[in-house]
Amino acid sequence: MILRNLISLSIVVIFAVFATGTSDSGSRSQSSPSAPTDKKAEAVVYCEDAVKQRLKAPSSAEFAGSWMTKTEYVTDLGGGLYRMRSYVDAQNSFGAKIRSNFICEIEFDTQGGWKINRLEIE
Repeated sequence: MILRNLISLSIVVIFAVFATGTSDSGSRSQSSPSAPTDKKAEAVVYCEDAVKQRLKAPSSAEFAGSWMTKTEYVTDLGGGLYRMRSYVDAQNSFGAKIRSNFICEIEFDTQGGWKINRLEIE
């Protein structure tokens, strides 16, 4: 009888922990940087992702500014066009961390998607 109650209690606790963990991660994803609502913030995410794709060691990338200040590097050019001028510190093929400046011009289209028009990394 005690063993049966203990197993039932364990199942309830495991279910509660799982349910709590799922709801916490769901609320985090809504407020995380990967789900911005501001167009400048979205431009930052897409430009940084495009830059990372061209790096030798994308996991080593450190972009300028904190999450709250990164939109300062983005200029709204009007008509759904944005330009981001910033820099990234990342490892090169020898493992040395170097700074590279970049310019990313990105366009938000009427269908809700983004298109990179220009990406230059120096």
